[in-house]
Amino acid sequence: MPQLDAPHSSIKDHVFTCVMDHEDEDTTFRPGRMFDLDMDADDEEFLEKLMNDGTINLGQSKLDVQGLEYDEEKIHIPKGWGIASKVSNGKKKTPGKKTPPFGNIFNRNLKTGDKNVLVVKVVTPEVIDPIYGNVTCAASQRPETPAEISSIIFGEGPTGIANSNVNMKDQVSACSYDKLTMFPTDGDDQINAPGVMTLDIDVSLCNHRNIIRDNAMLKLEQTLGHHPTQSYDHVLFLLEKCVQNCGWAAFAGSNSWYSFYQNINYKVSTLLCSYV
Repeated sequence: MPQLDAPHSSIKDHVFTCVMDHEDEDTTFRPGRMFDLDMDADDEEFLEKLMNDGTINLGQSKLDVQGLEYDEEKIHIPKGWGIASKVSNGKKKTPGKKTPPFGNIFNRNLKTGDKNVLVVKVVTPEVIDPIYGNVTCAASQRPETPAEISSIIFGEGPTGIANSNVNMKDQVSACSYDKLTMFPTDGDDQINAPGVMTLDIDVSLCNHRNIIRDNAMLKLEQTLGHHPTQSYDHVLFLLEKCVQNCGWAAFAGSNSWYSFYQNINYKVSTLLCSYV
């Protein structure tokens, strides 16, 4: 049964998403596959109420979607489906805990301690029209080298990047009063620079971000030989830019292990602090 998540972006505060459970016996979906929930305003308002009052816990609560129609991007919930009876395994909020004035919109579990972080520089393929032979979508990747990216995010290495002392690692540490430290991975995986690896995926940048997200996660899991959370506390995926359904700087799963950044937005420390 899939878990509820709420990736969010600048287009919309949040979008409810189902993450196919690794424990699900249904083999229709690959475990970890993600689908946005396409539902009417009443159902979305109901889930938002449960999220804000702490009845459902994003990343843990589950939704039974058996029998529903779906496509490459979304699971379609028909009007009157009865979503209230399909949500389970939520965690009630702590008694006496005061709800913030505008609700705990992402119901986040705040983290402390040392967190092992991997940054993935995503490389997308070129697409050529099979009939006319012209390029319909160019290959893409961020122009910065892995060493430069490592310096920008972690402040690691003499890369000549200006203001490398202003980076995600230092900003997260400062914002948490040194209670949270994001350090670059030094594992045995295919690391190109401290905390950074390059990853070729199978889909072009001209696809919807959900398709890019799902393929990048799958390729990373295949490259590592196991799910990323077995080695890393958080993974940042960097895309050269956005081509389809743009208007967002970054998106992430609430209480989850991943975040995606397009264009230069991974260089903005305040944005990284918000999405990690």
